[in-house]
Amino acid sequence: MYEVVSGLLEVFSAMFQGYCLQYFFGSFLEGRIRNRRISVLAVTALYGALRLGAGFFLPKGYTSFWVFVRLAVILCIISVTALAFYRALGKMALFLIVTFMAVGEMSFFLAHMLFELGNHLFRLWDWCLGNGYISSLEFYNCIASITLMGNQILFYAIGAAVLYFTLRRVVQDYREKEYAVHRTELLFILTPGLAGLMVCTLLRITIDTAENGAPETLYDRYPSLMVIMPVILLLLLFSVMFGLKLFQDMICWNREKSSRIILEKQVSSLQEHMGEMERVYSGIRGMRHDMKNTISLIMHPIMNGRPPSLRMCWPG
Repeated sequence: MYEVVSGLLEVFSAMFQGYCLQYFFGSFLEGRIRNRRISVLAVTALYGALRLGAGFFLPKGYTSFWVFVRLAVILCIISVTALAFYRALGKMALFLIVTFMAVGEMSFFLAHMLFELGNHLFRLWDWCLGNGYISSLEFYNCIASITLMGNQILFYAIGAAVLYFTLRRVVQDYREKEYAVHRTELLFILTPGLAGLMVCTLLRITIDTAENGAPETLYDRYPSLMVIMPVILLLLLFSVMFGLKLFQDMICWNREKSSRIILEKQVSSLQEHMGEMERVYSGIRGMRHDMKNTISLIMHPIMNGRPPSLRMCWPG
């Protein structure tokens, strides 16, 4: 029964990751298949099948060599899926691949640590059996089986939830999807994901140890890591999300700064134009004043040389 449930959960996990992949990539890149539903099904099925196949053929050990082989295989699977179903691959595709891998690994280890905490329930059942609180061995086996399957279901559910909601937050925060990312900016948004990916790789290499020939996990040797590692992984997840939000805010600030500079230049040009017009108007007023004086000088002898009757009719 446990093997059946575990197999079904692995299939669910692979397919759900495929769904998250198409949601994440489809939010940034143009798909090759115009029909949305067909694209979702195709990406989910291809990625899920490749992940299940890789999990079947790759060994389950966490030695350094096989950990890096596993990372390379996952990178190839994501790249092949992206090339097959999406256009405009480039810097943005690199960011999407690294971020998806990093969030997937961090989600796995966060769920795995809760799974390790759930395993302590077996010690409780052992204590109850030893002290007579559980009198029947059959009842003990039933409780142990339920606990094991419950932990397994909770493990996959938490991993899927963390993966989906983190990717969803990234998609929502990355507002300027048409913005052409430069190399320095790409390094800025890639760094948190790469850091998280390397921390998870280190965990995969060191999580299983042996003491006097007996296998044990890193958490058994250092129980404080059960608190420290989730905090580190959560901080890395937050750095991925808030780093992107900061990057988007910087784009908006730079755009506003450019608009403000353009507006200031326009205002400065308008002020210069107004000053020039003021100088022109001042010149015109001066010319009017000079013309009035000239006309007065011309009219003065004429008025003085006229007969009195004509001077009475002439104003001034």
